[in-house]
Formats: sequence, C-alpha cells, structure tokens
Amino acid sequence: MKTTNVILSAVVAAAAVFILVAISNTLVGSKAMPSLPEYIASSTQALNGSATSTLDTASSTAAASIVPDAGTAPAAMSASLIHAPGGDIYVQIAETPDQMSLGLGDRDSLSANQGMLFVFPQPGVYSFWMKDMHFPLDMVWIGTDKKVAGVTADISPDTYPNTFQPQSAISYVLELNAGAAKQFGIKTGTVLKF
Repeated sequence: MKTTNVILSAVVAAAAVFILVAISNTLVGSKAMPSLPEYIASSTQALNGSATSTLDTASSTAAASIVPDAGTAPAAMSASLIHAPGGDIYVQIAETPDQMSLGLGDRDSLSANQGMLFVFPQPGVYSFWMKDMHFPLDMVWIGTDKKVAGVTADISPDTYPNTFQPQSAISYVLELNAGAAKQFGIKTGTVLKF
C-alpha cells in the first residue's frame, strides 16, 4: 500500500509540473521581450513623510523584459493577470534582482496581451533603461494603492543609455508593448486590479 501511495504521489507531482510548464510556455509564447531597463533605485524615497533611504543597487538591475524562454526563466518567476479597463493583461512578475535583471532582455517581441510587472520591496523612484531591448515599450508607473502614477509611452530601444523614472514614489512598474497602455485604457489615475 505504501508503494502504491508513493507511486501515486510521484505521478501527481509529475502531472502538476507538466501543467505548470505548459501554462508557462503558453504565457511565454515563442519569443517575447527584449532586455529590461536596469533598475537603479537611484533616488531616495520618503518613507512615512520624513525618513529617507536608498536601496542598494550594486547587484540589482532590471531590463525591459517579460516571459523569458522556458530554458532561461528564473526558477521562481510567477505569472499573474492584471485587470485593466480595456481588458486583461497576462504578466510575468519580476521581484528578485535576478528576475529584474533578465527582464525582457534580448527578446524580439511581446504578445499583444502580455507584459512584465516589476514588484519593488518598498516604494521609491526607480530608474529604468532600454539596455538590450529590441522593441519599444510603454512603462506604467504604479503606486502602492495600484493607482497609475504616470505612463511613459513609446520608449525606443535607441534611447539607451538614457534612463526613465516616475515623477513620484511607486511600488510597481508595468512594461507593455508601445501603444498598449492606451489600448488597454491605462492612464494616470487608472486603478489596476491585480
């Protein structure tokens, strides 16, 4: 009986892994996303009105990128859905320095309903650039309350090494194909659900 339970557990675990890989490959598409702008946590951020701090960025980089090829995806990278006024966006979540560094780098394209969401450990003014990007992006700056603080639209890969940052502290950055923010009805003040 124990042998049967062990074998059954192994089969269930293998099936779960297969399903997760299939879902990941569906979200990833064939080839998507160029490099993710390096996140330079270059500015100080006001915490609770008066205290300030700066994140250590020596080992933290981000480049514009989403759903990496199955062979290069960081092991723990997860996916999610963002509900925008104009439809749902499937996003891969970058929350570790390694995931942010990989970003959308060296990708040829991104599917129309896909994006990458960068999740920062604390609110701040984070800088991004277009290093290793092969297509233009919209960068959506999102506050802790999930309200859009601003959109920087149609950023060309040719802008590298220039950096882009929000006007105020944010907790998330959503990268989309150039023009997608407008198509999804995303603008300053929009509240996204995720």
